[in-house]
Amino acid sequence: MIKLEDREWFAFDIEELFEMKTGASVAQDNLKLGKLPRITATDINNGIGIFSQIADNKNFREVENVITYSFLGSAFYHPYNISLDMKIHSLKAKDQKLNRYIGLFCVQALKSTIIKPNYGNQVSSKDLLKKKILLPIDKNNNPDWQFMEDYIKERYQLLINQYKEYLGSLDMTGGAPTALDGKEWGEFMLSDVFTISAGKRLTKDDMKNGKRPFIGATDSNNGITNFVSNENVSLDKEVLGVNYNGSVVETFYHPYESIFSDDVKRFSVKDGKGNKFVYLFLKSTIMQQKSKYAYGYKFNEARMKKQVILLPVNTDKTPDWEYMENYSKWQMKQQLEEYMKYIE
Repeated sequence: MIKLEDREWFAFDIEELFEMKTGASVAQDNLKLGKLPRITATDINNGIGIFSQIADNKNFREVENVITYSFLGSAFYHPYNISLDMKIHSLKAKDQKLNRYIGLFCVQALKSTIIKPNYGNQVSSKDLLKKKILLPIDKNNNPDWQFMEDYIKERYQLLINQYKEYLGSLDMTGGAPTALDGKEWGEFMLSDVFTISAGKRLTKDDMKNGKRPFIGATDSNNGITNFVSNENVSLDKEVLGVNYNGSVVETFYHPYESIFSDDVKRFSVKDGKGNKFVYLFLKSTIMQQKSKYAYGYKFNEARMKKQVILLPVNTDKTPDWEYMENYSKWQMKQQLEEYMKYIE
């Protein structure tokens, strides 16, 4: 096992190792939908805000095989051609060709070395070049690029081994389940399927730092908006968290112990019929209702309980829990196999 603590490290000036370019604003009218990723100041989707065509504009800047760092501290590696939005800085190594392993190592090094900026303390192009990046060094006190590559490759292999082990644990001896359109479906109110419980209000001032997920009404990060040490009556696990405020109807599965905002309801399948795969199937059926609810038509508790969803049924018209489980397992198996082909 390659260990970081076994290496010597040095804090290099970023301008010593990297060349930098900064993006610029291009009017939306000049950006037509296309296939070229445009990197914006987001912490998700590898920084990709939109996909556009190449714009005939002096501010449209393209780069390839770079690390991007935004004025708010989001960092990503891009082996492909991209364009840079305003206040997005790109870093290309001067003396070393980046690959995905070295690129990913450097992304984490940037995040670990630079204190995350905010709107009151943004990182300009001039500021970024003067900042440090802490990297392992070789016997000549140069960045040890080979060590960085080997370290990330080893982590990739560990992940691949975990995925293979997990795939082996998925019992699919019955083969592929019946297609969705080959099953009979029935209508059920959410209150027929779930016990629905409220969350509990917790203000930011009352939050105490910790390791317990706090589930808020967001549409990302599996609903986790903070990690706390607080405990209250909403403490739960093996449930769906369903937003009725904020990102309305957004639904996430929480197998781990969490506490929940008062903007999130906890859905627990009745009669102990729920497991990971059943919950993931049910999540998708609930999410089908998302377009129905908006600011003028609230997903309040009364409507929530009466909301009808479609579920696959047995011959006696009861929910076919076994089918839901097997269908979710099969979908997960297919996706993991595709992902493993990519990372291998």
